[in-house]
Amino acid sequence: MRRVTRLLAVPAVAAVLAGFCGGTAHAASGTLYIGNIPYADPAGCKNGAGRAFQLDNDTDGRVFVHPRRDCGGPVIAVIEPGDDRTVPGQSVFVE
Repeated sequence: MRRVTRLLAVPAVAAVLAGFCGGTAHAASGTLYIGNIPYADPAGCKNGAGRAFQLDNDTDGRVFVHPRRDCGGPVIAVIEPGDDRTVPGQSVFVE
């Protein structure tokens, strides 16, 4: 009986935590340009081309630059909304 109680308790706790911690992903409004490629209302991780690339952040969210593809490694630069510059790195994460 204890085993059945434990098995039922784990999904119940997970469901409660999902209700408190879960949320919808928020895409930044606007357009992010990575090189010449526009991304409308971007969200999440985007890979750049090469080891440095031009970013133009025409969104309302911050963009975090990472040194490796797939947003690997620590954040090495933050591009604020409205900023544009050439950055070292291989990927970005859009807040």
